[in-house]
Amino acid sequence: MALVYNKGYVRSIRGELEDLGTGFDFESVRNVILDLGYLKNKGIYEEFFDIYKNWEDPISVLTSAYNGLLSTSSLLQRAMSNNLTPEKSNIFSGSVDYFSLHQFYRFLERVYSMNLGRQLQEEDVKAIFSSNILEKIILGLENFDRVNSPNNFDDSFFHDIKEVKWTDKHTERFFDKLHDLLISKSFNEIGSIEITFKRELKRIAKFLAVCSTVNKNRTYITTIDVINAYKTIFKIIKTDISPMVNKKEYKGFLICSKCNGYYSLEDDEIPDDFTHCRCGGTITYFPSLEDAAYYGKTFKIKTINKKLIAGTLTSLAVTIILINLY
Repeated sequence: MALVYNKGYVRSIRGELEDLGTGFDFESVRNVILDLGYLKNKGIYEEFFDIYKNWEDPISVLTSAYNGLLSTSSLLQRAMSNNLTPEKSNIFSGSVDYFSLHQFYRFLERVYSMNLGRQLQEEDVKAIFSSNILEKIILGLENFDRVNSPNNFDDSFFHDIKEVKWTDKHTERFFDKLHDLLISKSFNEIGSIEITFKRELKRIAKFLAVCSTVNKNRTYITTIDVINAYKTIFKIIKTDISPMVNKKEYKGFLICSKCNGYYSLEDDEIPDDFTHCRCGGTITYFPSLEDAAYYGKTFKIKTINKKLIAGTLTSLAVTIILINLY
């Protein structure tokens, strides 16, 4: 079914977009605004921003564990091997560099936290950084969820993004004004947190506009590339990315507080696939049985009986027999 918009509505939108200048497709920009409206009407955008403003880093950037985290990303490692390094980048600039990639991973952390409905733990972050989800986004943009494998992503990308420039000042101004318009539609009031969010989101949008340009074998960013960037951002925010993370990072156990059973996660499972133990007990994820013994204080690791008994986990999709732990 094709819908025709009320002429008055179209005129109001056109009036809103007059300040963006010329040389852009009206329908495409209108669709971007509608995408944002959808996220707001569904409460998705507000939920995402609430996560952003209340964020607590699962892994402190000042620890050695965080340096180890960065090494799990093949994309960041390839970037550095192609001379796109932190030392030659500026975390506060709007340029496309190493920190554009790093900031994108941080953006995905927030999306994943929203998908799971909880704060992230260390293994959740590792599952993002060690996945190929960002490569899929770079190649597929708005259609990232249709990219089966990013095998055709090669190191020429890191060279190509350094050559990309704005077509002209009008295109760059279009980007600035469209971003301001979308932010004005996102919040009723703008405070310090909203300003920081605006700056970080703009860096991600510019990176995606550059990706759109490179994917089309061009060196100059057009208004279409800018529009593609925001369509991609809004698509990511409304997508459950949990099937795309590296689930092999979850190497721990689910422990039942009632029957003392435990279950070792398979390679294609995450803790959030399960809700509770069939015995009615609450389940908790621990990276190891040693951790479970330390926190639970009732688990005797040395006397594990691996005989299958009654305890079972209830999953959204499967029922799995637990192993009793004496």
